[in-house]
Amino acid sequence: MLKYAARRMLLTIPVLFGTSIIAFLVIFVAPGDFLDLFRLTDITREQLDEMARQFGLDQPFIIQYGRWLRQIFSGSFGLSWSFGQPVEEILWQRVGFTLLLGLTTVAISWLVAVPLGIHLALNRDRLRSQIISAIVFVGMCLPEFFLAFLWRYLASYSLKIPGSGVRSPDYIHLSFTGKILDRALHLAAPLIILTITKIGPIMRLMRGQLLEELKSEYVSFARAKGLPEKVVIRRHAIRNAFNPLVTNLGFVFASLLSGSIFVETILELPGLGSLVHLAAVRQDVFLTMGAVFMSAIMLIIGNLVADLTLARLDPRIRFELTR
Repeated sequence: MLKYAARRMLLTIPVLFGTSIIAFLVIFVAPGDFLDLFRLTDITREQLDEMARQFGLDQPFIIQYGRWLRQIFSGSFGLSWSFGQPVEEILWQRVGFTLLLGLTTVAISWLVAVPLGIHLALNRDRLRSQIISAIVFVGMCLPEFFLAFLWRYLASYSLKIPGSGVRSPDYIHLSFTGKILDRALHLAAPLIILTITKIGPIMRLMRGQLLEELKSEYVSFARAKGLPEKVVIRRHAIRNAFNPLVTNLGFVFASLLSGSIFVETILELPGLGSLVHLAAVRQDVFLTMGAVFMSAIMLIIGNLVADLTLARLDPRIRFELTR
């Protein structure tokens, strides 16, 4: 298992290299540059040319990319042009919130969607199950940015619902318990929005896989042996139906990161998603590349954890990985 993990980590090197080239090329060919923020001011042409030379914006693509790559090999993501701080410091300030948001959303989504999927598979012909499926599928079809705007609209009519940010203006004057409740209320908005859109795919996958497993020959054999129905379902069918869900875990985490860009930006949350949006709008090359690089690392680690978990659950896959 350790050898497999080591091989996967080595394979991430060309993946990260290719991702960085594509991301840098997209930034390079995009219209405008970081100096567009200054062209709207009274700055002179000579000053703009000097800033372009200072930031290396007057150099061709290969020179600019090589400059960034040298900084990566030296252990630094460079200096953010917008904030005037090292990019790695800004990333560490933001990545914790996005990880907390993403991992909590995945946990809640699984805790809700997996039992729902099992219930719908075992009671697929009941009216209640069909109503639950319809409600969940509606939530799955709603985009994150629409729900975020809807939340802010509802918050504008209620003083009890926080519309944006991670804490209230009077946060420092609250008691210890009040501060915890205030943080929880502000974190509830992105959690609810992201969870609503993620329950549907997980529930549908669990329902479909369990229905397929219940049609399998080993289930019929277990029933023919006289095993109780609960034992057949819990110990055999449900356990085998979990494998595709674990495989899908990496894709769920990837969709959470993409969705968090809209949610964090609209709700003004200090996460990696809103940082990517801010860096892209300002065309802060080093900050954008650092955020993309960090996102890619998080996705790779998420997929690796999903593969190792699947190997832990399925002895057949564990045998293949240890060969």
